[in-house]
Amino acid sequence: MPEFSPIASGQVARTGRVGPASQRRAAGAEETARVPGRDRGADEVQFSSHIQHLIELKNGGPVRMDLVNRIRAEIEQGSYETPEKIEAAIDELMGELDDE
Repeated sequence: MPEFSPIASGQVARTGRVGPASQRRAAGAEETARVPGRDRGADEVQFSSHIQHLIELKNGGPVRMDLVNRIRAEIEQGSYETPEKIEAAIDELMGELDDE
């Protein structure tokens, strides 16, 4: 007796019996799926150090809270912007504009 009925209106109806024999078949199917030597194991993905760095930056990157807190304190005290720092920033900006 066929296990499936003919296709009617796009659906397949199961007509086989349910009992100990069908349960043995199902158990046998699981056993054949676990054949020794065929198990590939778990898949693994490895990212290059460059990609790991980009992922870290995208997620906020490493934050040096000691540096952030020091600069915040200097800004509050009014000692962060010095003529030397402003001159260095201008020089760096001019160098970047010259490269373009």
